[in-house]
Amino acid sequence: MEHVDTMIVSYAWKGVSGYAIDGRILSSVAAQEFLLVHTKDLKMPRYYMPRPPHLRSQGLSLLRFGEKGLSGPQQHARRRKCTDRLLIDFGSDYPTIFEYGHNRLAGAINRGETRYYETCIRDLDRPLRRDLLGRFVFLVHNRVKCVALSPKIVEGMFPLLKEFSRTNNLKENFRNTINDMLVLSTALEGRASLFSKDKTLNRFAADFYRAPFKRVESQVLCIDFDRDASSRRQPFESKGYVNRSWQVIERRG
Repeated sequence: MEHVDTMIVSYAWKGVSGYAIDGRILSSVAAQEFLLVHTKDLKMPRYYMPRPPHLRSQGLSLLRFGEKGLSGPQQHARRRKCTDRLLIDFGSDYPTIFEYGHNRLAGAINRGETRYYETCIRDLDRPLRRDLLGRFVFLVHNRVKCVALSPKIVEGMFPLLKEFSRTNNLKENFRNTINDMLVLSTALEGRASLFSKDKTLNRFAADFYRAPFKRVESQVLCIDFDRDASSRRQPFESKGYVNRSWQVIERRG
């Protein structure tokens, strides 16, 4: 399996030669970055993807979705209660991160639910809405397979963040560092290859897991997390790399 990160998708979206994403795998974390879900607020996204009630057919679900009053700007808080959520608690070490709608977004991309996505962003400004819809359609047309963030992936991220913080400076926006580690953890969990243009992430991943890598384009590396590379996680965990006060709490919407 071949995973791509946000930067690769962004270059493909801009039409830069050599950045093909057709049929490749994208974590829901990278998908949310590409679809501009987040703002600088660590607890509140730009928009939510609530679960439409009685999801039997797309047309019917969208109609009931609107009838339930979940599409108005005043219903932002109500939408939050109708989607899946992961709370990532770092104790007193780092700010708490709230992740919303990863299961819903992955399902929408994989099933090509363009009308549903359009409904979710309908309250945003028209230029932004047009841009986001184009981005979503781009992922669907390229047959991207989206993997939803899970508690297991988050738990796999903890030792990565612990080690990364020892050897690298965290990004000014803490969420950006977390996203990098979650994208990496997703590829590791799937024992997949990761195509990335992020020099710092590439160097860390290759060193930490001693994983083989190859250059496929200018400044783009493919890191192969095969079975042997993934199994090297255990020694780091056993040496106390995981902070026991860190936890992830899941709520299904």
